[in-house]
Amino acid sequence: MIHKAWVLSGIVLLAFLVGHSLGLISLDLMETSEFWSIGPWRTSPGTILVNLAILGHAGIGVSVLYRKRTLRSEKWQWIKLQVAMLFADLRKSTKLAEDRLPFDLVFIFNQFFAELSLAFKETGSHCAHFNGDGLMALYGLDYDLETPCRDALKGAERMFERLEGLNTRFANELAKPS
Repeated sequence: MIHKAWVLSGIVLLAFLVGHSLGLISLDLMETSEFWSIGPWRTSPGTILVNLAILGHAGIGVSVLYRKRTLRSEKWQWIKLQVAMLFADLRKSTKLAEDRLPFDLVFIFNQFFAELSLAFKETGSHCAHFNGDGLMALYGLDYDLETPCRDALKGAERMFERLEGLNTRFANELAKPS
């Protein structure tokens, strides 16, 4: 019974990760498949299901380790992935949204995401997740951890450079956030 619950929660988590990782393959693929790949997780039942899967999977894993009385596992039981993650969020976006038409807000967000996507792509990242007014970039899917950390810092630097250009373009249209 416990093994079946562990496998089932793992399948739910895998489905969640696959849906959210399509952006690593192609942004176009992520956008065209958003309805079926990410949509279910944005509903209340989907959110509850993925949270229960996380808690259940972790809880069962800890109980199995506790019963084994050792942290040693067979190689087939674990996967090790080291990545550096960089999160970016549009500051004061709620205030910005209060004063704009939806079409204008979408235009601003698209410009923001386009600039950050280019900055991250130029520094070897994969944009893994766009959500609301933020995004997550992953470094290190192709190489060791030391290089991705440096690349993530370069990505942050490049992001600020590109945002300066975006701020200059929007200077006459948008007031500074208060």
